[in-house]
Amino acid sequence: MPISPELYIGFVLATCALVAMPGPNSSLIVANCLAHGTRKGFITLAGTTTGLAVQLGLTILGATAAMAAMAAWFDRLRWLGVAYLLWLGVRQWMTRDTPDRPPPPASGHRFYWQGLFVCLGNPKTLVFFAAFLPQFVDSARPILPQMLILAATSLAIAIPGDSLYCLLAGRIRPWLMGSRFAALRHKVSGSFMIACGVGLALARRR
Repeated sequence: MPISPELYIGFVLATCALVAMPGPNSSLIVANCLAHGTRKGFITLAGTTTGLAVQLGLTILGATAAMAAMAAWFDRLRWLGVAYLLWLGVRQWMTRDTPDRPPPPASGHRFYWQGLFVCLGNPKTLVFFAAFLPQFVDSARPILPQMLILAATSLAIAIPGDSLYCLLAGRIRPWLMGSRFAALRHKVSGSFMIACGVGLALARRR
């Protein structure tokens, strides 16, 4: 077997616990679900998953030195993401639906790029993977197969976990769809956007 069963079980349990803790990715997914529907939430999820795959790929390639060289770029990207999310959150808070002027439909591509942008803009995740995955690698076995298995397992756990956030938010959304609750829906969605921006702002490389 390419990986230690004991280490692998410990990794699965630790990853499940981490996925259960809401972060910027899940906050963005919930916000888009509440504001635009479950489908747009899943498109956002596709973007965040792509970002996670890129970060895991960099970890597998041993990109620690590259990460240090790109630290300033990641920090600028993070603050751009913070400003963007706070702007989206405030705009949601200020949105008013009216019967004669419903909100225009939003392009699905926008939500994919939102998810990818927010995920890649969080350097804390990349550094976390670089520190977390090697703890579950047996140095007596080939390293690359173990890292590939751990990376694939991370995605296999993160995708259903974030999908659950998406489905739960989608279930709640119909209760808020009436004109009576429109303002509340926008405020809840905006609050998740702002929380996502704050979470990204608090991310640190070290």
